[in-house]
Amino acid sequence: MSDFWNQKFEQSPGLYGQAPNAWFESSVQRMQLSPGHAFLPGEGEGRNAAFLLQKGWQVTALDGSETAIEHARKKLKAFGDKFNYLHGLLPEKPLPVEQFDLIGLIYFHLPPQTRSLVHKDLMKRLKPGGFVFLEAFHPEQLNFSSGGPKQENMLYRLEDLCRDFTGLHWHYLAKTPAFLNEGIGHQGEARLVRMIAQKPL
Repeated sequence: MSDFWNQKFEQSPGLYGQAPNAWFESSVQRMQLSPGHAFLPGEGEGRNAAFLLQKGWQVTALDGSETAIEHARKKLKAFGDKFNYLHGLLPEKPLPVEQFDLIGLIYFHLPPQTRSLVHKDLMKRLKPGGFVFLEAFHPEQLNFSSGGPKQENMLYRLEDLCRDFTGLHWHYLAKTPAFLNEGIGHQGEARLVRMIAQKPL
């Protein structure tokens, strides 16, 4: 899988654009969260990390693509130790418990055999009162060509999220149509699931 993503980012730098995910950006700002420590798995070339860093957050990111990590580190080197980009995959990569104030899962699609395990493990890494923001493709996305996995079992239903994140307080959970404009990788009409949930204090 690392080879697949390395090739994608080598062939198309800026594959998903330079701007942060629009829904993630607007949702974080609307919630008026005080800057803390954020975790962004599957962060690619760092577009969402850049947004949070500019707002005063400390960011730890994780990705399996060495090429994407190299691009992000070059772009965000001015933030120094406020930005830490790890190479690896979940759940193999160990992470501290109750470390993060925010976890951003933006198109972080996982195979069904690890999805629930990783989601439940991430809840342990979230501080009490911390938030999870998730945007991902719904199975209806298979009817559109705007991006995302082509295997239905890699796409997310609302009931999957309710089951995986049991115990969190739901601020927002919806299946929604959208029009994506994120580099050449996400362009056009789409069907998404979106979630904002908070770990109880």
